[in-house]
Amino acid sequence: MEVRLLGAQDGRERRRFEDELAQARARAGIGFMETPRSRVGRIHLEFGDLYGVFDETEDPDRMLAGFAIHALDAFGQSYPRPDLTHLPPHAVFEVGELWSCSPGAGVSARWGCGILAGLRDAQALLIYPIIAPWDLTGSYPGFERAGTPILWPFAQTTDGHGILVQPMVVQGVGLSAMVAMVSREGFKASEDHHLLRFGNPLAAAMGIREAMRRARRPDAQPAASPAA
Repeated sequence: MEVRLLGAQDGRERRRFEDELAQARARAGIGFMETPRSRVGRIHLEFGDLYGVFDETEDPDRMLAGFAIHALDAFGQSYPRPDLTHLPPHAVFEVGELWSCSPGAGVSARWGCGILAGLRDAQALLIYPIIAPWDLTGSYPGFERAGTPILWPFAQTTDGHGILVQPMVVQGVGLSAMVAMVSREGFKASEDHHLLRFGNPLAAAMGIREAMRRARRPDAQPAASPAA
């Protein structure tokens, strides 16, 4: 898989990202979009680093997924919660605008985020996944919930209803484990981190998720004694 920074030479790729993002949001759950007054998404799309996911062995020009990422010394986090001011802003990265056209492409996007976290010496990754009216938090194993859900002021369902998001953070030992996990099979990166290449991570990610599911499963109850 190939994850590359968009718009370094041609802004048309960033416009493609924006179009694909809008279509993916319309398809997700019951569909959602930004509220008419929101400017947060525009700030992310204009000033954040946009990365696209491509399968260079199939169609190197077809964008399969994407995400935006920025450090908090570039511009602030989308919402005041959670409070991450105990960490240096240049080492805290918010990830958002994540979209994909398939579960496998979404895994590759999250894998790319983890690799970038290691390359950029991140101390924390921050996300705001939707938790209601449908729950996307299960797509981010390793992240911990940071406080209670927030009625998101910047997005709404396509029929105009509110959306709740759950602030989630991975930092410290958890972040180190995530970086080690996504780096285990190896990857190649350009010196400026504009290009990443790694094998398809879907099988590894499914294995990790299944192991985590088993670890959370309560111990089986002992068999009942036969009646006297």
